[in-house]
Amino acid sequence: MPHPPAKIDNIAETIPLLKTFGDETGELLYSAGAARMGPLPQPSSAAGPRLDVSSAHLRYLDPMPKNTGDVLRSFKRVLIPEMNLGQLAAHIRAKFVIDAMP
Repeated sequence: MPHPPAKIDNIAETIPLLKTFGDETGELLYSAGAARMGPLPQPSSAAGPRLDVSSAHLRYLDPMPKNTGDVLRSFKRVLIPEMNLGQLAAHIRAKFVIDAMP
């Protein structure tokens, strides 16, 4: 029998808050789940000086840290590169109503 959603959501109280690497607000947030952060740990250096880019590593996906929505909404664009069909970006769009790009 599945656990009630409230029980799972309460776990978020014990999860560390989502941190950004770089500025806490800006043009672009590069974010990925699990192992995808390895190839581009500091996106601001790869993007060049003209684009203000920060990153955030989504280590916890269900439930997500309780400040995830606030962090994602602090940026004009959110980029979530994936090697699948964009399930994480679709989940982010549905849960937080932001235009996350896969």
